[in-house]
Amino acid sequence: MRQTCSICNRSYATLYFKRHMSLHNLETPYMCDICGKKFVIQGQFNRHRMTHFHNLPFKCGLCPYRGRFRESLKMHMRSHTGEKPYQCSECSSRFVNKSNLNKHMLTHKGDHDFKCEACGRGFYTKRDLDLHFKVDHTGIKDHLCNVCGKAFGYRKQMMKHQLKVHKREKLRSGRMPLYLQFETNKEV
Repeated sequence: MRQTCSICNRSYATLYFKRHMSLHNLETPYMCDICGKKFVIQGQFNRHRMTHFHNLPFKCGLCPYRGRFRESLKMHMRSHTGEKPYQCSECSSRFVNKSNLNKHMLTHKGDHDFKCEACGRGFYTKRDLDLHFKVDHTGIKDHLCNVCGKAFGYRKQMMKHQLKVHKREKLRSGRMPLYLQFETNKEV
């Protein structure tokens, strides 16, 4: 079942309609004051917010990164060392974790098993399909630039914007989330 927005006349599946309508309400979505991520649903926001403070016992000795699991810290350390132990058997691509390798392997298969009902575009994973639908068909933009506040649907778009518009330098010592960069600057 689909519903039509009375403000912008766009039509959405019932599942996404409430989220879309919240974009017209200036009091929502909820925004994390640490990393800038936006949420339409308060429960999701609350769960996300807690990840910045609780149950993160594994700390990186090179930057402020903290992780919930020892394996997460191990993966993070590869961002400092540049180690990519997982190599594709079909091409020369290498990856920091097996999950990224598995996702990459789907590109060699050639089949897009997940099709968007709205536009017919194909995706290798359901997660990519869901993200596409959320951003491209419902207009949800939950990645905010922490410099100017401009909203983007995709994290890559936001990062590209920061590099181009705000002349943010690419990190030379590995990838670090923006909220951790901010925390590092506060400690100095």
